[in-house]
Amino acid sequence: MSVIDMSLIKFDEKGLVPVVVQDSTTAEVLMTAWANEEALKLTADSGELTLWSRSRKELWKKGETSGNVMKVVELRIDCDGDTLLAIVDPAGPSCHTGKRTCFYRSLWGKENSTEATFLGRLWGYLNIRIRESGRELYCKTPRKRPLKGRPEGRRRGCRDCDSCSNRRQGRIPL
Repeated sequence: MSVIDMSLIKFDEKGLVPVVVQDSTTAEVLMTAWANEEALKLTADSGELTLWSRSRKELWKKGETSGNVMKVVELRIDCDGDTLLAIVDPAGPSCHTGKRTCFYRSLWGKENSTEATFLGRLWGYLNIRIRESGRELYCKTPRKRPLKGRPEGRRRGCRDCDSCSNRRQGRIPL
């Protein structure tokens, strides 16, 4: 059980603080919500994000009904102490519409300009490929011939491997 120092947080007149929720892998902003002291205590106790619903006026464990829970990796506070950043590992889409993020609509400017970091998107793509294939994506056999400028026997992916099942099954793009 973790303890959050509530004295560092500046809650508003209703006892709430805004929480920005960010994906730990892609750094993509998933949603914003509100939390009160009790929600933060429950988050610290369970390790899963619990928030306060202003419309329903009740505690709300993210993903309780959908199954798309959010494991909290870290909870940060801003320089003024009046906003929190929850860095999470989401189990599924964050938005009630089924979208990955609640910020999928452009209001002004270049559309999708900050969708996610390149490395985060690449990491997410590779994880999806691994999950879908259920197998390793790269062979572990040494190359038949050395690459220019590389030491003999240095291993590389399947680009030159005639016998690799990953290559034959189309798991590795050319």
